[in-house]
Order: sequence, then structure tokens, then C-alpha cells
Amino acid sequence: LYISKGWDTLIDAFDQAAIPNAVLVIIGEGRDSRKLFKKAQQAKSDIRFEPYKHDVKDYYSIFDVFVCPSREEPMGRVILESLDAGTPIIASNIEGPKDILTEFPGTLVPVDNIEALKNALVDTYQQQQSGSIFTPPDLSAHHVDTICKEMLTLYQEVISVKKSSV
Repeated sequence: LYISKGWDTLIDAFDQAAIPNAVLVIIGEGRDSRKLFKKAQQAKSDIRFEPYKHDVKDYYSIFDVFVCPSREEPMGRVILESLDAGTPIIASNIEGPKDILTEFPGTLVPVDNIEALKNALVDTYQQQQSGSIFTPPDLSAHHVDTICKEMLTLYQEVISVKKSSV
């Protein structure tokens, strides 16, 4: 968790951003949780840890911003869930997040770049303070029902081609 998810980078960037009254909430646990707790205790900022949640998407709508500081994230489903909840996104410029955020709004930052992540946090805060409102994109093409229908259609086409070639 600590290595691949980049929480250490986020803790440093959040602490350096020093956004007034901001709280960083990290949801989930992993083998390196103690290292993260220790790092968070050394920070000057308000950093809280929540245990693993089965349905974390219920939390996205209460966040001012969702940050995915991962060093590797092949799909990035959490980004789609956050966007669907109407939450702005900051993510590492890696495979999964980059694929999603080329189609939808969000801020990409270089992996492990504390300064860039800090600046993105501050920029997002300033935009929100100036009254800028994030408009959630239309994610209907990525909803489970839509994907299932497309998969079913694809399977039916493959079966039809197979039957006609036999």
C-alpha cells in the first residue's frame, strides 16, 4: 500500500500545502500503515486514517478533492467513482489515471513530485475559494449497466459469427 499507492508523497505535499482548516483523510490499511501513521504524526497538518471501507464511493461526495498519488494504478476505478460523485480529481500521470483524465476533467501531476502535488492541492483550494464550481462529467458510458449491455452485444456478435462459419 505504502509503496504503490504513494500516500507518503501525498502526506508530504499536503503538509507543505498548509491549506487552512484542511483535513487529509486516508482510507484503507496496508502492511506499511505504521510507517504512514508515523509520517503523519510528524506532520504539522491534520491527517486522519480511516480503516478499509467496502463501499468507499459513499465518501467521495463529502471530499473537496480526491487525490490518487499512486505510483502504479492500471485502471483507476476510484477516479471514475470520484468523478461520478462530483469530486474534482488530482492524480499521478500514470497509465490508469491518465487514460481517464484525457477524457474527463482532472489534474495530472508527475509521480512522486511533491512540489507539483502541493501546487495542485493549492490551486484546487484557490479555485474553490474563488467560487469555481466543479461540474461532474457525464459518465454514463462507464456505468455498469452500459458496459454490461455492450459486452452482451459483443458476445452475441461473436456467437453469431461462429455459428455462421460452422
